[in-house]
Amino acid sequence: MTDGGDPREFTAEDLTVNICTVDRAEMLEACLASLLRTTPDGVSLQIVFNGSPQQMRDRIKGQAEDWNGPTTFIDIDDTVSVDESHNRALAGVTTPLVNFMGDDDVVLGERISTILDAFNTLSPTPSVVTTFARRIAGDASEPALGSAKELGPTSIEEWKRWHESGEPFEMLWPGAVLQTERLRSIGGFEPPFSLSFDNRIFSQLSFLGPVLSLPDQNFGFRIHQGSMSTSKWKDQNRIVRFVRACHEANLAGAPEPSFEAFCASEDADSAVVKAKRDLRDRSRVHFRKGGALALSGEKGKGAGHMFVSAFLWPPAFIDKIADQIGRGRRPV
Repeated sequence: MTDGGDPREFTAEDLTVNICTVDRAEMLEACLASLLRTTPDGVSLQIVFNGSPQQMRDRIKGQAEDWNGPTTFIDIDDTVSVDESHNRALAGVTTPLVNFMGDDDVVLGERISTILDAFNTLSPTPSVVTTFARRIAGDASEPALGSAKELGPTSIEEWKRWHESGEPFEMLWPGAVLQTERLRSIGGFEPPFSLSFDNRIFSQLSFLGPVLSLPDQNFGFRIHQGSMSTSKWKDQNRIVRFVRACHEANLAGAPEPSFEAFCASEDADSAVVKAKRDLRDRSRVHFRKGGALALSGEKGKGAGHMFVSAFLWPPAFIDKIADQIGRGRRPV
């Protein structure tokens, strides 16, 4: 049952799958092909071409002719920031639910029905329902399947504990279905959180209702050297810490700190605290690089990065190993 006693159930027609893309035509083709195989009729498809070459736009629009539901294309001539492209996408959504997929991810199996069932049966009605996943890498159309990516609370009770802990929600963003109006109510995609907008959105929406993960692995989450978690890891990790500070302020009923004030506070930390934080961050990024290289067939280089990860900060390495074998990271 939806909020306010509305007995109407969410159906496939209530969902828009949006993809913002720039110039990864082969990746987007594979992504769209996986959606065509697994998405029930009636779901809306929206693609934002963010400064994409015309040849790519024509190619993808032709492929989308096989979509069994409404299709919308938003053409942006000059490439804009990730915040602006996603906010333009959000402005175009007319359905009560929305999923922002990455153009480099793939759907491995049918997921929509179980997500809709969670929205229709859980109380209170969730703000977000996402899934666990498999890590993928390599070829666009036939990627190598890696280990599990099992993050996020899987029950209302676990969500409550996670929310109250202040720990940033690490969940699968491309597989997440969100309530559109709730996303708009928190301001959509905010520029200060660009490098980790998913953590911020999950945190903010958690104040409006449960954010949950379903324990299936019907989604392929691509890890690669060009991702923000790998290429801009230091800045991204600082944003994640900022998300936590804002979440804790909201829990306490206090004003959120400005990003400038938060950075000034961290910059004033002792050299020892800064060094420990840097080692932890470096350990995590080497683990990620190692996994991406190993999945792409460069196992020797991958093992080297894993060794560096374990050497730099063993607790962070152990934490990531726990994630890999499916236990994930859960607030107690």
